[in-house]
Amino acid sequence: MKELLYTVLELEEWHREIENLPCEFCTVLFSNRNKAVCQIRTRSKITHKIVESDFVCQECKEKFENDQIPKCERCGRLRTKSDTDVITGEYVCRCIKRKENTEEKELPVLPHEEREATFYERQINALREEKDQLTEEVETHLEALEVSEV
Repeated sequence: MKELLYTVLELEEWHREIENLPCEFCTVLFSNRNKAVCQIRTRSKITHKIVESDFVCQECKEKFENDQIPKCERCGRLRTKSDTDVITGEYVCRCIKRKENTEEKELPVLPHEEREATFYERQINALREEKDQLTEEVETHLEALEVSEV
């Protein structure tokens, strides 16, 4: 399976109103009214190519952040409701539909070939990881402070 990087990007207000995009992860087929508030971009860690771009509602965004949205076992893409066969109800990933070779070796992107958006997405992910780590450290220090006060 290819290593993938997921980036959550908030949709701007004008984009949400104009597009009126539905969530691609909610389980109710064709009758869901949950509007997308974010976009989840899935990129290959090696080539930085966009593998998938999905729109997600607030509830499913929280599920994603808690690692509750299932992923394809072959390629690592997030499972969307459009990946479910309407007739059989079975999950069929796009990597199978497109007959992608998930074992194929990928060549890394050279720095001068990288797109500006990719650079910013990597920075967003790095800052989120740093924020999570700092939050955890603060919580640990606060717990230690509470224990020392008792």
